[in-house]
Order: sequence, then C-alpha cells, then structure tokens
Amino acid sequence: MSAGKYFLAAVIMTCLLVQPAAACPELMPVEPVTEQQAPIYAELLRCLAVYEEFVSARDQVGDMLFPIHGCTVQQAQSFLQQGFTCSFSNNLLLYLTRWNSQYQRLQLIPGEGFPILTEADFIDLYYRVLDDGAIIFQRDYYDCYRSGDRFHYQITIGKHSNRWLIESFTLTECPDALVHPCQEYTFLTQ
Repeated sequence: MSAGKYFLAAVIMTCLLVQPAAACPELMPVEPVTEQQAPIYAELLRCLAVYEEFVSARDQVGDMLFPIHGCTVQQAQSFLQQGFTCSFSNNLLLYLTRWNSQYQRLQLIPGEGFPILTEADFIDLYYRVLDDGAIIFQRDYYDCYRSGDRFHYQITIGKHSNRWLIESFTLTECPDALVHPCQEYTFLTQ
C-alpha cells in the first residue's frame, strides 16, 4: 500500500474512532435532572439566596456600597457560611469585598456577579454525582452578550455537617464550536 493510502486510512480511522473535541468543558457522564434531585436543588437555591441577600442588603454612602450582613470579615464569613463552605466563602469575600479603612468596614466591589439559578432553571439542568457524594449541577446559557455565544455554568454542592453547602462554581465562556476533524479534509479519489 502506498504512503498516500496509509495516510488516507489513518485519517479515516481517526475520524471513526475519535469523537470531535468538545467546545466547552463537560462532565461525563451527566444526566438530566429528575424529581429525585429536586430536594437537593431546593437546598442549592437556599444557598444561593444567602449570596443574593449578602450582595443586595447594603448601605450606601455616596457611591460606595457596604454589606449590612458583613461589616467585618468575621461577620461576613459567618453570614456566607450559611450557604457556602468556609473556604469558598473566603474566596467569595476576596472577590466581592475590600476593607474600607475610612469607614472601618467591608465595602462591596462593584462588578458583575454570577448567574443565580431559579426554580425555572431546574428543567434545563444536568447533574453528576461525585465519589464523595457531592453533586455538580450544570447548565449552558446561549446568546447572552452576542448571538452565538455560550456560557457553561457548574455549581458543586456537598453535604457538610448534615447540611448542603455550595463548594464551588465555575462560569466558562466557551469558544465557538469546533469543526469535526473529518470535515477539515477533502479527498480526491480516482
């Protein structure tokens, strides 16, 4: 067999054996949520309500915003740990706040938050159970900022001291869909 035929056979085998690369991180295998996950999802919504309360209940002084549930780091940590693990609540504070020495309290940093899931999102979710019993809920959002964009959102919730707490979340902007490798080649046969 000639070198060209070996190359053609290798490309065909690659196309048959290798699936197209994912355009965005996925957890495999994932399954659509069912009513069985509804109680855990309700706990996830309770945890997200803690975040919403933290960023929306605030005092305003001029153009500065101060969370009323966290004048100090310790108060803010205590409040956020109603819905988040200790380490993740610390990361949230680093992202959401800074210390204002003039007012001697935490100040909210203006910026975009993260998507807040609602009861209506339940039917659009997929999930995966991890080895430690934690559950990852994930959802894709399309056409958010421009036509054709896609964002992949994952929230991990786990059981800690008999209550569910959010352990992490990621929001990833996915690149444009990749072309299937087999579609990149055009072969002329005789």
